[in-house]
Amino acid sequence: MYLQKISIDTMQRCMADKSKVRVKGTLSDDVGELLPYLNGVFDKTIYNHKMPKLEIEFEDKSHKIILTSKEVRVDRLSNSSQGRQVLDWLKEKINEIYAQQDQLEPDYKSLSNLKVPEVYKHLPQLNCAECGEQTCFAFATMYVKGDYDLQDCPPLFTAEFAEAKEELEAYLQEAMYKQS
Repeated sequence: MYLQKISIDTMQRCMADKSKVRVKGTLSDDVGELLPYLNGVFDKTIYNHKMPKLEIEFEDKSHKIILTSKEVRVDRLSNSSQGRQVLDWLKEKINEIYAQQDQLEPDYKSLSNLKVPEVYKHLPQLNCAECGEQTCFAFATMYVKGDYDLQDCPPLFTAEFAEAKEELEAYLQEAMYKQS
């Protein structure tokens, strides 16, 4: 077994949906070298090879996993026990991929295809600073660099900006498939 365990460090309410929780955890082993393989195995991912960071969106959009070399965050959970189930599932998948990596092709599709003006165009452009940045353009810049996740922009998850969020997600999905 490659990955021994994933510890839960914190659990907090999701910014976008207060009825949901997010779990942050630490991996017992560095999985950075496996991220390109995970990127190739899962369908809905966004990979940033510079960080390295991999976002995995579940097909039914029930959960989102953000995985780095040594840390993981799972969003949109009903409770912490569901978080434990998802983390156990992830650990199993990581170990399966490690065992099969010589038979798999790594996939290096990357966030480097994203353009700051395109991301900015689909943000609420309120300059509310709820994300921690002074402007939405600054947020877009930091997002493209991999420093933020979409969940860090709370207004994007309101009904008022639902269409903009869908357009941004479509752009991200399209950019993900373009090779650098």
